[in-house]
Amino acid sequence: NNKKEQANAYYYLAKAFHSQNNFNRARNYYFKALKLNEKLGNKKNVADIYNSIGLTFYLIGNYEKGIINFQKALKIEEEIGNKQGIANVLNNIGLVYDDLEDLEMALEYYQRSLFLEEELGNNKGIAGSLNNIGNIYSDFDINEKAVEYYERALKIYEEYNDKQGIAQTLNNIGINCIKSGEAGKALVYLKKSLKIEKEFNNSGRIANSYNSIGEAYFKLGDYQKANDFLIKSIQIAEPLSLPETLISNYKLCYKNNCSLGNYKKAIYYFEKYTQLKDSIFNKNVYKRIIEIQTKYETEKREKENEILRQNNKIQKLEIGRQRLVIYSIISIGLVILILVFLFYFRYRIKQKANKMLIEKNNQITKQKDLLEKTLQELKENEEKYRILVDNIQDGLFVIQDAKLIFVNDAFAQITGYTRDELLNAEFQKIIAPEDMEMVANNYYRRQKGEKTPTSYEFRLLHKDSKTRINVLMRVGLINYHGKIASLGTLKNITQQKKYEKELIESKLKADRSTALKSLFLANMSHEIRTHMSGIIGMSGILKETGLSDEQNEYLNIINISGNNLLSIINEILDFSKIEAGQIELENINIDIHAIIEEVIKLHRFRAKAKGISLSAKISPLIPQLLKGDPHRLKQIIMNLTNNAVKFTDKGSISIHVEVIKQHKSLYDKFAYDNGKKSKSIMLKFKIIDTGIGISEKGKKKLFKSFSQTDVSITRKQGGTGLGLSISKHLCELMNGNIGVESEQGKGATFWFTAVLQQLIEPKKEKITKSSGNNIENNKSFSVLIVEDNVLNQQLASAILSKEGHKYDVAENGEIGVEKFKKNYYDVVLMDIQMPVMDGIEATKIIRQIEKNKNDKAKKTRIIAVTAYVLEEEQQKLFDVGIDKYLYKPYKSAELINMINELCNSKIKNQ
Repeated sequence: NNKKEQANAYYYLAKAFHSQNNFNRARNYYFKALKLNEKLGNKKNVADIYNSIGLTFYLIGNYEKGIINFQKALKIEEEIGNKQGIANVLNNIGLVYDDLEDLEMALEYYQRSLFLEEELGNNKGIAGSLNNIGNIYSDFDINEKAVEYYERALKIYEEYNDKQGIAQTLNNIGINCIKSGEAGKALVYLKKSLKIEKEFNNSGRIANSYNSIGEAYFKLGDYQKANDFLIKSIQIAEPLSLPETLISNYKLCYKNNCSLGNYKKAIYYFEKYTQLKDSIFNKNVYKRIIEIQTKYETEKREKENEILRQNNKIQKLEIGRQRLVIYSIISIGLVILILVFLFYFRYRIKQKANKMLIEKNNQITKQKDLLEKTLQELKENEEKYRILVDNIQDGLFVIQDAKLIFVNDAFAQITGYTRDELLNAEFQKIIAPEDMEMVANNYYRRQKGEKTPTSYEFRLLHKDSKTRINVLMRVGLINYHGKIASLGTLKNITQQKKYEKELIESKLKADRSTALKSLFLANMSHEIRTHMSGIIGMSGILKETGLSDEQNEYLNIINISGNNLLSIINEILDFSKIEAGQIELENINIDIHAIIEEVIKLHRFRAKAKGISLSAKISPLIPQLLKGDPHRLKQIIMNLTNNAVKFTDKGSISIHVEVIKQHKSLYDKFAYDNGKKSKSIMLKFKIIDTGIGISEKGKKKLFKSFSQTDVSITRKQGGTGLGLSISKHLCELMNGNIGVESEQGKGATFWFTAVLQQLIEPKKEKITKSSGNNIENNKSFSVLIVEDNVLNQQLASAILSKEGHKYDVAENGEIGVEKFKKNYYDVVLMDIQMPVMDGIEATKIIRQIEKNKNDKAKKTRIIAVTAYVLEEEQQKLFDVGIDKYLYKPYKSAELINMINELCNSKIKNQ
């Protein structure tokens, strides 16, 4: 009757069941231990038990009860001042919030736990808390901060030579590097982790490491190495039945094989991925079929035994009746012998015998009725099972001793044979010759108990001996009438294979179409921009010469027309990028006031010419500095303001900006910028005009590609009708929307919303003013112009000559290379598309010449003067060694500033 020892016994029993994941029984003993410890007044044990109860609820996903018990434990630990207990409970509460994806709360509790562990000097607890905090920052995508905490944990584990802790932390760092786009760096950590895990021979962790290394190689574009490591992971994970690891492997193998162009393998792994998810369901189906069959055979045997028992009873009754007849005859003989003296006794005996016979016959009749009823029930059950089997859409079969001993109608329909033709036939009879060896090997290995695939594809040979049928087979072993047999299903996937083939062909056709479209846009852009460059550039130079008023007016018309045409080209290219999904937003500093000021400045001249007032109203609640894509935001405001000026002949135009709300959408996890906490903010922009307005019919055409509200407006004002469509797509990329409120003749209000990032404590940026009179800008440089278009040659020559630079001209890349061999140039202006030798090939040769000379001090700066604006074309330029690129058409100042920037930085480096 020792209460203290009873309490301890209950506590250790609870711990034992807890370790076996039997949480219900564990809680029962925890509560018994809790009750006794409360009576004994042992608060430390009470707090520990509440903490353990909380863990049992947390591990089964009952977070509400888990938190309640953790809070009870925390309250007692704080009362008694047990810092280690407080640290443990805080860490467990953090785990709950981590699972609930309330990452802010989880981080708060982890940090409090870390503070106490550090105060207590508990290195194991410190390292565990550091790893937990690192995981939170990794979930926030604050990868640098996550690595900082992981490295601190790693240092502690290394001091105490805790190899398993080292391996786990290295693995965490590697996975974090993959998420942050540093796959090469990730490989270093993951391979170190793998080496340690191999020492402990932990197969599960080794499989996970191979999976992570494969993902890193996939991110680096080394698809062959990625494939090797993913296959290693699969080879370990499949025998161990690690579903989460296998699902990740199959999914990555599918993507990796798509990248390698192995679409057949990609489809194979995609099916493995989906089959694994469905495997639990499929196992339950086969289990149910086996249970039904076993139940049927058991009931059948019981009915047969019952029939035997009834027949035995009938035979016993017949024997009894025969004996009764014999006794009657003997009695009659005795009566005859005894004569009259026994007649009375014979009569009584006969009467009694008749009565017994009637009773026996009645019993036999009842038992026959019962037997008939039992047989009828058995027949009905057999009918139910037969209907179930016959109505399964997939083919169902049983193979024993290499022969088909059962097939359903669906199986017969797939093969083209009748059920009678298939029964007792060898199963290899219906397998296509090319797949015969594989299927037969799997069958005989399975019969021996060796590990074989439970699901795979092969081809059946139809009865006509010509047609191949693609099937997916799922199969397992059963005990059928006391012998091993194979029970399985066949699914006809011939049509599915046909669709897969058509899908691959369609994808290849779509890829070819996309490539042709990109090539067409690149060539058209180059041709138009090349000539536009000459027109706009030469008109700019012409404007600086002495011209009459009439000539200035004509020249202004040329400039306006040229810039309008360039704007149309840019809109078409933007629309093409949006269609291809190639537009990605930047995340840099945005000054709303500066953007609005610049938009007003650019439209003030046109508005003033039409007698329209142009103003802005910006809410004082808008922070001075936000983060987002300032160029795309300005593009939307410019487009809407340009439309307002275009369609307003009198009155005013006003730009309003206001805060809608502190945005709390699914995307808004807290982010960090230079260590400062940030959150999202939604702004609403309104461009209000007093112009011609828009009809209800016209509103329906807005924001659609190549659409304007009225044909007459198109003729009068021009444009592609793409501006509002592009603006709509850009708003959606910023998690916003766009719309209009208008009545015909009463003006219009175009509005849009955008979600931007707001720093809670933004760093004050130092603004450094630079003088425009940089003495280095006056230095003369030698320039080689490689350009096949004569007009563009003249334009570049005029700009360089005016600035005092020396220059040579080459008509194509081949001539440019020859001139480069003979002379030294500070800068090469390289056109990309030229006859004889294009700019890319010429650049490769120039860089090779420099490499052979091995003189880094004399490395020439190469500027691509190109009309290509597609992102894939830009990357090609950097890959061959081009330093900068300048779009055609360009302004004189843009070219001169780029030359000065490259050459001056070169001088400083020297």
